[in-house]
Amino acid sequence: MKLIFNCYSLLLLFFVWVPSQVLKGQSWEFGASLGTSGYMGDLNQDKFYKFNSLSGSAGAKYNFNPTWGIRTNLSIVGINGKGYHDTEPDMPSSFKNKVIKELVFLPEFNFFKKKLYQTKRFYTPYVFAGLGGMIYQQKTSQGYASSMKPVYPFGAGFKYDLNGNFALDSHLTYRFTGTDMLDDNGDGWDGNVFENINASDVYMTFQVGIIYTILSKNCPTW
Repeated sequence: MKLIFNCYSLLLLFFVWVPSQVLKGQSWEFGASLGTSGYMGDLNQDKFYKFNSLSGSAGAKYNFNPTWGIRTNLSIVGINGKGYHDTEPDMPSSFKNKVIKELVFLPEFNFFKKKLYQTKRFYTPYVFAGLGGMIYQQKTSQGYASSMKPVYPFGAGFKYDLNGNFALDSHLTYRFTGTDMLDDNGDGWDGNVFENINASDVYMTFQVGIIYTILSKNCPTW
């Protein structure tokens, strides 16, 4: 609970700080993206490429320089899964239509530098990793209840300029989580203890979107 509160407090400060910095001519990126999502855990133990649901996100990024920046994202991620258990026949073997609400902060590194008002098309691969929090529905002995847990995202992406201010963006993100209960299978489900095949569940997204960059005339290297 404290982690989620701190994340939302940082988000509020971030967006309060944004307008004042934009007026100073700093370089900012604002974007939104849609895509697919998947899950890894007790019901999908090794298929890191299994995407079977939908996701969307929106966020903003502050660029310290042409290579380094920090991005904050709000995401809605759907997950579902099916599986079987020979050793634990009473363990739930499927779940569907679960929705994760996520807030993350991501330091980001661009491999190539963009020059201000350059005429040729610009593109760059980039990588990122960070910290955040998520809210999801966890099964209990009384039904379902909202649960808040930390999340540790990392991934890579690719940007391609359209006209200087607008760019296409695609990115693949994996998240380690602080729970083994995304799939309702884990230690302590419904008062029982099942075989803990995976200590922590993982979920992932692949998204494509659009980025709008505010370029500063006072920044000669951006």
